[in-house]
Amino acid sequence: MGLFDFLRYKKDYDVFLVSVIRRIKNEDLDGFLQIRNEPVGRKGFDLIEYVRKKVNENIFIIGGARSGKTTLGEYLCLKLPERKIIISFKKFLLTKRDFEIGYHWIDVTQHLPNLFSDWESFIEAFRTAFFADLSMKGLMIDVILDRVAYVMFQHPKNFEEFFKILDSQHGGQWEENIKSIIKSKVQLLQRATTGARQGNIDFSKGNIILDLGNVPDTESKTFLAEYYLRQINRIEQKEQREERIRVVIDEAWHLLRYKQQSSIVGTILLEGAYYLRFLCITQNYTHLDEDYRSHFGTIFCFRNTNDKDMQAIEKGYGAFVRDGVIRLRDYEFIDIKYEHDEDVIAVFKLNYERLQTLKLEVKEEARLNSDLAISEYFTGEQQVGTTTQTVQVQAVNDDDKTIIKNLEKNEFCMTAHGIALSLGYGKNHPKRGNIISRTLKDLEAEGKIRKIDYITITLKPEQKPRQYYYSIPNGESQVHRTIIEDAGKVLDKLKIKYTESQVNQGWDIYAPDFCIDAKTGFQEDVKDDVRKLLEKSAQKVIFVCANYKVKKRYENAFSAVDGIEGKFRVCCLNELEEVLKDWTK
Repeated sequence: MGLFDFLRYKKDYDVFLVSVIRRIKNEDLDGFLQIRNEPVGRKGFDLIEYVRKKVNENIFIIGGARSGKTTLGEYLCLKLPERKIIISFKKFLLTKRDFEIGYHWIDVTQHLPNLFSDWESFIEAFRTAFFADLSMKGLMIDVILDRVAYVMFQHPKNFEEFFKILDSQHGGQWEENIKSIIKSKVQLLQRATTGARQGNIDFSKGNIILDLGNVPDTESKTFLAEYYLRQINRIEQKEQREERIRVVIDEAWHLLRYKQQSSIVGTILLEGAYYLRFLCITQNYTHLDEDYRSHFGTIFCFRNTNDKDMQAIEKGYGAFVRDGVIRLRDYEFIDIKYEHDEDVIAVFKLNYERLQTLKLEVKEEARLNSDLAISEYFTGEQQVGTTTQTVQVQAVNDDDKTIIKNLEKNEFCMTAHGIALSLGYGKNHPKRGNIISRTLKDLEAEGKIRKIDYITITLKPEQKPRQYYYSIPNGESQVHRTIIEDAGKVLDKLKIKYTESQVNQGWDIYAPDFCIDAKTGFQEDVKDDVRKLLEKSAQKVIFVCANYKVKKRYENAFSAVDGIEGKFRVCCLNELEEVLKDWTK
């Protein structure tokens, strides 16, 4: 069947064909090929039938932050017939959660599988979570895994017994180093699971969401996800049920990036397991290795401009598909695995109004399937031991919420060492810097915050810029505001009187003999600044830049313009004092 066999001419359909990416010859440009995204009028499209008609029903969804990929995942979960097990790495507010579609919700930090009941899954998940990357760099981890296997073969029932058996092994300094490495990793799991109710999950009891968002560190998240997936795989292999299961992994980069060689996801894909189908959602096409991409029958792609992804897409599907991905509009997507006409690519868009209606229809079911009925699919009353670490876990569980709150409410200046935030963990918290640094990197990878090089007032020329994080979407104004405040400190030091302008009115700071304008390097229009210098300003203007890269861009732009010589200076904050002294002589 061809693509257009799935068109449905109904106005209230769930998915629409909204446009086509077309390659045409422009005769006005000597026959030069042009790529255009041309609207065709909304036509209903049966996306579910389209996916199910494929021999390979594994689905991969890629796209940037807030592009619509998770929403598409929700729609597919609502419509595809298989029983679903969703693994979510995101941290949610209780009032706003993705995949709030009537499924049984399990917060892993409150309801945990018995990690010591399946020694094989423990060892394999341990390697994938903690040593998959390092092993590729030549780290000899065989001894470490042998020690972990030895301990697990003794059937410890909890973390305390695990450490007791581990400590019973004696040897020289090499052995002590091995034990220290193992303890440091297992203690991460212990802290992540302290206070959780421990038991067994019956995955046959309908659709289930495993919420890993409150697990405090990335390695523990990966371990628990791998542990669950390995248990699910073994259960399905053993029971040989005819019913298919759809495993949905949101933010799948936690398992895919650098880990396919050891992740159970890669194993299941290569084995072509008939009983499991995947729906993986992540930001980048290259999070999935080239060897594994052929094992997904559908790859829905939202707009993407990542250079590495574009090179890989061009290599796999040609320059036309690559250019088509770049030209997608907001919330539009294509299936790059479809055998496109050499000059036409079909572009789809969800009917978001219909999706909201579908979600409202299951809202009451979601309320009824709350944790009050969790005994139906979670059995076990043993609680993981609570010690003084419980306080640490509570603090760590709130770290990303606290970071985003600080970044939105206060200064954007949050360094990788978490100087400004560390007070929230207490001066004596043993690993507050590592915790904050790790969380900042996770939030950046998830597209929730961004990073900028920033030249401070006191930075010396030979020193590297400090790396600051800022929130989205308020961060750009925060960076701009901070440059103005820091410039004001320099003016105060030199006892120069000044006033700040209103928003979007002229320059940022006015002094008797000059003006100052803050430049973040985000979205400023250099041409607009040139126009203001030529037309409006009789005063000298100092452009204060966030970093040397922005400064260089402005210097190059202004040097090519006649008529503004002597009317401007470009500098960073650490140079501003000398510039002011020179101009106010």
